[in-house]
Amino acid sequence: MKSQNTHIIGIIGGRGKIGIMAINYLIAETEATLLIGGRNLTKGRELASRFPQRVTALEIDIFDTTKLNEFCRQCHVVINLAGPTLKIMDRIALAALSNNCHYIDVGGYDLLIEALTSKIEEIKEKELVFIVGAGWMPGVSGIFPKSVIETSSCELDTINVVNIYYGASEAWSYNSCLDLTWSLSLESNGIFEWGKWKLVETSKYTKKMFFSPLNKSKYTTPYFDNQLKHIAQSLRIPLFGNYVIVNSKLSMVSSLFIKIFLRGKAHYAAKIMEKEARISSKKGSWGLIYCVVEGIKDGLEKRIIAYIHENDNYRPAGIVSAIAASFVLQNRIEKGLGYLCHKVNSHHFMSELKSQNIIARYE
Repeated sequence: MKSQNTHIIGIIGGRGKIGIMAINYLIAETEATLLIGGRNLTKGRELASRFPQRVTALEIDIFDTTKLNEFCRQCHVVINLAGPTLKIMDRIALAALSNNCHYIDVGGYDLLIEALTSKIEEIKEKELVFIVGAGWMPGVSGIFPKSVIETSSCELDTINVVNIYYGASEAWSYNSCLDLTWSLSLESNGIFEWGKWKLVETSKYTKKMFFSPLNKSKYTTPYFDNQLKHIAQSLRIPLFGNYVIVNSKLSMVSSLFIKIFLRGKAHYAAKIMEKEARISSKKGSWGLIYCVVEGIKDGLEKRIIAYIHENDNYRPAGIVSAIAASFVLQNRIEKGLGYLCHKVNSHHFMSELKSQNIIARYE
C-alpha cells in the first residue's frame, strides 16, 4: 500500500556505484523515502544503515512476480538500475504499470519501448511517466545535444551542420556489455540529410578527430540511436551526424569481429567486449559528449562547440536517474512512454545537472 503522506521511490539494483550516486542525490535533494530492492538483503541493509530514517532494504528477485509486485505496490516511482535489458526486458516495467507506479530505466533502450508498445494507451490513461535512457549514455547524450541545438537555433540565423560525438572508457560489467552487443546488431550506421535518414558505409564515414578535453585524437564512427533521430528529422538541415568515439584500435577490432563472426552469440560477444573494456580502461576512465554546430550569423560562418567531460561514468548515470525521479514527483516530465530527452525541458535538466557539478562547457 502506497503512503499518502510521503513519496516513496523504489530502486531496484541500487547497491552498485550507480545506485549509490542515485541514493545520495535523492537523500540530499528530495524528502522521499527510499526502498532498495535486491537479492542480497545483507548488503542492502548495510547500504540502508547510512540513512536509517530514509532508506529501507527489501529482498526481491525480479523473476519472482509476487515479490516484485509487492515491492512496486509500495512505490510511487520505481527506478530500475538492474540489467541487462536483454534478459529483464519489461518484467519490472509491467509490475510498475500494474501497480500504478511511474517507471524510470537507466537503460531500456528501444528494446523496452518496443516491448511496451501494446501498453502505450494504458500508460497514458493512468497518467504515468515511463522513461528509458535515463542515464549517462543514453540520457545526457540526448539531453545535452538537444539543449545545444536549441541554444544554437537562437544564436545562429541558419544551422547547416550538426555533428554529435560521444563515447566512454570504463571497465564495464558483463551485463552492460551484453546490452552493448545488442546495439552492434542494429542498422545505426547512418546520417540525416535534410531530415531524411541515409544509411552509409561505415568505413567511408569513420574518421580521426582531435578532442581537446581528452587532449587526444580518436577515431569516430557513425552511430545513430533513437534519442536524436526525431530531432534530426524535424531540424531538416543539410547534414546531421551522430558518432561514437572509439576508445582504441582494440575496441574497433573487437566490434568488427563481433559484427562479422558473433552475430546472434551474445554471451561470447559480451565476454570479448568485457575483456576489451577492462584492458582499455587501465589507461584511465573517461566519458565525453562533444557537440559541433555550424551555421550562419549575420552573413558569416560560425561554429559553436560544446562538451561535457567526466572521469567517472557511473556518477552521471546515477544522478540523472535520480533527477528524473525528482522531476516526476514535481510533475516536470511529460506523461507517457519514451526516452528521457524527449520528455523533459532540456535546459531545466541541464541546469539541475550543473548544480551537481556536471557542467557543459563551450569552446
